Parts: sequence; C-alpha cells; structure tokens
Amino acid sequence: MIVVQYPELGILQMDSNRDRSLKVMMVGPGSGIIGGISTLVDTILPHVNSRVQLYYFPTVSNRPSKKSGKFSFKNLSIAIEQLSRFSRSIKKFRPHLLHIHTSQGIAWLKDTAYIWIGKMMKSKVVIHIHAADYAELYTNHSKLVQAYTRYMLNKSDAVIAVSDKWKAKLSSIVDEAKIHTFMNCIQIPDETTTHPAKREFTYGLFLGSIGPRKGAFDLIDAVGSIGQNGNGIHIWLAGYEERQGDLDIAHQKLAEHAFKDRCELVGVVTGEKKRDYLERMDFFVLPSYNEGLPMAILEGMAQGRAIISTPVGGIPEVVIDGYNGYLVEPGDVQSLADRISTLADHPDLCDRMGMHSLEIVKQKLSIQSYINRLIGVYEELTIDYT
Repeated sequence: MIVVQYPELGILQMDSNRDRSLKVMMVGPGSGIIGGISTLVDTILPHVNSRVQLYYFPTVSNRPSKKSGKFSFKNLSIAIEQLSRFSRSIKKFRPHLLHIHTSQGIAWLKDTAYIWIGKMMKSKVVIHIHAADYAELYTNHSKLVQAYTRYMLNKSDAVIAVSDKWKAKLSSIVDEAKIHTFMNCIQIPDETTTHPAKREFTYGLFLGSIGPRKGAFDLIDAVGSIGQNGNGIHIWLAGYEERQGDLDIAHQKLAEHAFKDRCELVGVVTGEKKRDYLERMDFFVLPSYNEGLPMAILEGMAQGRAIISTPVGGIPEVVIDGYNGYLVEPGDVQSLADRISTLADHPDLCDRMGMHSLEIVKQKLSIQSYINRLIGVYEELTIDYT
C-alpha cells in the first residue's frame, strides 16, 4: 500500500498493485468522531479502497457531537474552513464520483455545498443519508428550506437510504429511480463469546448518546421499575451526552432510583474497551425515539446477542420481535422493563435470540455484498467516464 499525503489536503490511499481507473472521493467524519456514520465508514473504507482510487475527505475531527449541528460563529468558521479544504482537494484529485455521507438539520444544509462544488467539477454525486429523523431533514423546516432540500436531492445522481422505510419516505421528495437501499453492513468478529447457562448477573449494554432521543432516560427508569429485589441485572450505558446537561440528568435519575450498582454510566468507549463491553454483554438495548439504522445495534447482532429496541427507522428490518430480540414502543418504560426481565429470567432464550441475530447478520448484512453493490452503483453512474 502506498500512502500519498498532500499536506493541505489530507491523505490519498492508492494500491500500486492494482490498475484502477475509477476515481472516487468520499466525504465523511474524521478521526475521533464517535457515531454510526464513523463506524460504517471505518468498516467499508478498506474494501472500497481495494476496488477504486479513493480519496477520503474528513470534514471534522475530534469534536464532541453535542457541539455539532448548531449555528454558532465557531461552527460557521469551521464550515468555511472545511469548504476551503474541500475545494482544494477536489481540484487536486478531480474524482469521477463524489460520495457524501450526510445526516440532517444544519449538517445537511452545510453538506449541500459539497454537492454544488462536485457538480461544478463535473463529478457524479452520491448522497448517503444517515438521518434519524425525516421531519428534521425535511418537513419541520420552512417552505424555502423544503424546496431547497428537494432541489438538492434531485440534483444528485444517486441517493442512498439505509432502510426500505427511509427509501419510501425519501421517494416523496426525490425521484425514486435515484434511490438505492443499502442497509448498513458490519464486520463479524472472528470469534463470538459464549456465556455460561447459569450466571449471577445478566449484563445489558446501551451504546449511544446519553439523552432523550436514544431513550437513555427511559432505560434508567425501566431498570428502576424492576425493583431492588429483581433479577441480577447490570446495565452499562456507554456514550457521550446528547445535549449539555443530559449527563447531570442521568446521574440524578440514578440517584433517585438508588441502584448505582445495577445501572452504570461508563462514558465514551472505543477500540478495545468497546469490544470488551460488546463481548461481556448478554443483550444489547437501544430504546430510541427515531433512527436510521443504528450501527450500534448491528454491532450487538454481529456479536451474537439479543436486541431490545423500538420499531423506528430501519430497526424492524433487522430486529424481529420475538425472534432475535424484542421491539417496544418508544417511551413505553414498563414494556421495556418487562423485556429486560424476560431476558434476565431466561438466559437460554437470551442466548437463542443472540444466535438468530448472528444468522441475520450473515444473511443480510455482509460487507462483501454491500461493497459489490456499492461499486456497481459507482460504475453505472460513471460508465461514460471510465
């Protein structure tokens, strides 16, 4: 592998052993950014890089999520700096195709500038939408922003949706022929851990932002409602705070329920520490109010674990209620508590559901199939270029 570095641009990775004429520039989060987009990008980049000439453009690095997606002079200056770097990068690399990972709100509006520049450079543009809330992306905004969103989506050459549900929603504002469903893929560990049939505690893992949207507060309340004399349950809540002050709220709830030994805030976990929690857990829980298709759930499934979540976004396409986990309505704290108790009371059921999760990952979420289809979209769009 040859790594060519342009000091003012970033890193361009090229494999000297392959003759690849298709040049792809991908835009997404930089190093130190925690979240599902980063996890997916880390998963697919090496595989895409083996098939095309790839330049990865990182928008921002080492920035807390709670500071992103809001208007401020600081964020405005960061956005201007990003666009300046991007303009230099695309002029230097001159890609046939630009693949932009985007989300919602101000982040989406900022990312439309990359679309404009890409089209001016005669690149084909693929917009990969990871948004968790369709209303935030489109319907909650003014008529002007809605019209602009519709125009920019249709200005692209292809749109990637992370679930069939998202495709159906997006088809109301963009030509359906342009939309491709790509359920997120995940790397399956070489080995998955198994736990003894009889165990003193059943461990659950929550992996996401600590705040209301991902249901972290509901989870704390659910464990509290099980009671001090309930099953041997221990829940780890891992992640950054969603909004300023949300960690304080979470700590206050823990104090109110007086069970710090059964529900624990463990902070942001990455790398080996994250893998350790994934291996030690018995089930994964994410009671979100809105989602695209959370990579955290796929990580839990790839580890061979039962899932407790909600029927929002693309989640019902990978979590089948009663088969590889349970789906409860967002905000239904009692049902959430009941499902946690069920898995704690029946470890054999918990393990069996986990095996079903792993089967689903192998059948529907393979990296190789994902990459083959993605390269197919690239090649179809750039057939006149290469």
